[in-house]
Amino acid sequence: MAPFSQRVSTRSEIVAFLSACIQTCTDGEKGFALAAADVRAPSLKAYFQGKFQERADFVLALQESVDAQGRFAENEGSTGGALHRGLVEARKIVEGRSDELVLQECLRGELAALEAYDAARARTPLDSLPPALRAQYTSQRKSIEGTVEYLRRRLRADAESRARPVSRS
Repeated sequence: MAPFSQRVSTRSEIVAFLSACIQTCTDGEKGFALAAADVRAPSLKAYFQGKFQERADFVLALQESVDAQGRFAENEGSTGGALHRGLVEARKIVEGRSDELVLQECLRGELAALEAYDAARARTPLDSLPPALRAQYTSQRKSIEGTVEYLRRRLRADAESRARPVSRS
């Protein structure tokens, strides 16, 4: 078990930490809902619907943690997330709708989510949080990392399949 720091986060610091994670997960929830609506491949549609639900569950759990601190929970995404969704819409207009574009933008969003989670951790060190919140953060961050890896694999596989010559028998 990792040693605990001498410092314990204040209630305000804990709420700020949780609120940053709520904003990030709300952005993901909205982004995955749009992705599920936009993709054509049934497997991707199902995957993004699952990720939408997972992020909705993350938001709910984080909001419950804020409520447990006696505070009012965030219920909005970030300005950056809204701008990213606008950028995706602009790209679809210019480039046309494609599953590849959706995968690329979901990857971009998930990389931003990892940065946001890491920034929250930098402001409020994990060892200063109660154990349940550390576990919640760690579990959610691992899920985001897993999504990044899936999206990267999927983009590589799709690129490789497009690069293979079509054999005509």
